[in-house]
Amino acid sequence: MPDRILTAVEVAQLLRIAQADVEAWVRKGWLARSRGGNGPALISEDALERFLLPRGLDLRTILSGGARPADRLARNLQEYGRYEAVSTKQARHEASGPPAAVPDSVARVAGEILRSAVRSGATHIHLRFCGGRLALSLRIGGRLREKPRFADRLPPPLGPQVVAHFKDLAGLGGSGVRVGSFRGAVDGREVRFRLAASPAENGELLVIAVPSARDY
Repeated sequence: MPDRILTAVEVAQLLRIAQADVEAWVRKGWLARSRGGNGPALISEDALERFLLPRGLDLRTILSGGARPADRLARNLQEYGRYEAVSTKQARHEASGPPAAVPDSVARVAGEILRSAVRSGATHIHLRFCGGRLALSLRIGGRLREKPRFADRLPPPLGPQVVAHFKDLAGLGGSGVRVGSFRGAVDGREVRFRLAASPAENGELLVIAVPSARDY
């Protein structure tokens, strides 16, 4: 199916925000446009999905009328300028060198995160690494619920390794907002997850979209 193309007006109506906000995101390069030059901004559904995913919003849910994105976008507006803050030097460091073997402890923690999300019916997994601490939250029923005991029990050295492991699975590299996907086995079923990595204040944020059971 061809990728649907939306105007800035249509995106604004879909997200229930001002058209001027959409046009500002396009000008700043946060939201990719499908047509160059000075003509009206046209945005593909794929580009819109890549923009929304790191903000904890799923385009398919919005299109079905199952989400109210305006409030969440407003709360995160102050962070938008930080999504391009990763330096080229850091990006090269992430992408350099041959892939290393994944320690059993890292693979075990990653598997537990995915199983917990699938079994609890979560739509998104949020992993925020900041200050040497990896925080885990699950979006269940539209609410983001942090798992405080996860960070308390996770040995500090494993935090950055778990983040790197998920990014490697999705084949992510480079700077700014990056989107990829990977497959994982959960309770004997193969599940395809979508992952978006983006800089966050003093750290990094991973958002992993979890498909519903009917999509396996």
